[in-house]
Amino acid sequence: MTDPRTARRAPASIADEAAAGALPQPVSDEADARRAFREDLERIRFSPYYSRLAMVTQVISQNGAGQGVHNRLTHTIKVTSVARAIAVSLTEPGDPRAAAVEALGGCDRTVVQAAASAHDLGHPPFGHLGESVLDRIARNTYGLRDGFDGNAQTFRIITALDALHPSGGMNLTAATRAAVLKYPWCSTDLPTPHPSAAAEPPRG
Repeated sequence: MTDPRTARRAPASIADEAAAGALPQPVSDEADARRAFREDLERIRFSPYYSRLAMVTQVISQNGAGQGVHNRLTHTIKVTSVARAIAVSLTEPGDPRAAAVEALGGCDRTVVQAAASAHDLGHPPFGHLGESVLDRIARNTYGLRDGFDGNAQTFRIITALDALHPSGGMNLTAATRAAVLKYPWCSTDLPTPHPSAAAEPPRG
């Protein structure tokens, strides 16, 4: 039985694409799965979109920042550290929460780390205020119904805009893409019926 979490959107290279003619078969070995998730993490960290976070402001009071410079990159590094610590804690053998986490589909600490590393890739300068201004311009000036959303832009970067893969995007595994997605509907409309009323709630 292959592990669907490790499926990538496209083969790893143009040569693989020509040879496969379709999506590659996902790996089934647990060690290969861990390797695939680790590769996702490195693809995100070596992306130019990750590097540019150092030039994006993280709005925070000077009292909160202390003497250090606080930008989106330093914020992301801290978020990634906290996220991994939480994932490790939730999956620790003997922890009473571990069984519940496993019943809900598991929690791979490297996938959590990758998603945390990517969580701000699409966010503009000046925090959520900058996001609100871009959203207003997108709607009122350019007539874009969905406006601008930092989370949607993050997903667009990892699946289309980053030029790592010939087909566009970083070609991450399904598990990492689902973890980064966070909100599986747009900011203007809620699905009907709402996912909370679904017989089987969405996962990811």
